[in-house]
Amino acid sequence: MNVNAILKELSLQFKEHEDASSELSRKDKKIVKRLFSILSNGIDEVEEEELLDISEIEYDQENELIEMSEISEKRKYNVEQMKEIVKMKFEMNRRFSTIKNRFRKLNNEKEIYRMRKYIENGGTNFHKWFNVSTNLFEKFKTLREQLLPVHDEDLKRWALEFARDEGLSFDEFQASDSWIFNFKRKYRISSRRIIKFVTTRQFVSQEDLEDNAISFTLECRDKFKNFDKRNIINFDQSGFKYELSIPRTLSQINERRTFGLIRSSHATTHSYTILPSLTAFGNFLPICLVILQEVNGSFGP
Repeated sequence: MNVNAILKELSLQFKEHEDASSELSRKDKKIVKRLFSILSNGIDEVEEEELLDISEIEYDQENELIEMSEISEKRKYNVEQMKEIVKMKFEMNRRFSTIKNRFRKLNNEKEIYRMRKYIENGGTNFHKWFNVSTNLFEKFKTLREQLLPVHDEDLKRWALEFARDEGLSFDEFQASDSWIFNFKRKYRISSRRIIKFVTTRQFVSQEDLEDNAISFTLECRDKFKNFDKRNIINFDQSGFKYELSIPRTLSQINERRTFGLIRSSHATTHSYTILPSLTAFGNFLPICLVILQEVNGSFGP
């Protein structure tokens, strides 16, 4: 590394901020000491990073989830491309110039040797961390589609299992509380109150009901072709409460008890039921059946 050239470039960059005084202040001396430490101790680190951008992405346990889009500019090649490069070098015995013609971001042959090392280890740690996040979200989706409850401790346990499958040690991945928080934020997961519990039979019956509805619709459309639309009549009952009430309202925070005004408590618990008749032609029949004072919103015997 050419230190003099770097210092000269820094001087040019900060030329407009130059002070006429040639003496260094106490603050200036601290800056010089800091720059010297960076230049002298960071030579090896900078040269190491230049060999392969994807090799050592900084990874903070407090922010373990990294968006792919945020580091796309820092990465050179994914695992599949790295495998192709290694194959061309060690199996096909291609010259570096030939490989570089296809993969123009390569700087030197040392990168290819490092790629082979990463592939032998199952990819870089970044790829492993990304796989843990992806696999965990797929497991989460599967369980929620089955209406099974999921909690933070479940996410942490499954994340550690996926990390072990990827070959990550506990020091490399701990599934910390901050990682769980960032994981939920990334995939828009939050804690929600379960408003209704259903049995497996009810859950499966809902899917069967939707399938039966589609089959019934297709079957009816086929049979309706033989009838006049004015003779095809659909009946559908609907229940209505005598007074509709909204259970939520805006009010002041320090209000101890929140009330709402209705005309009658009876009107919010009882309903009337109507049974209109509609033809496939789009006309209502002149007679509409109505039943009043139904508590459960359905027709009696």
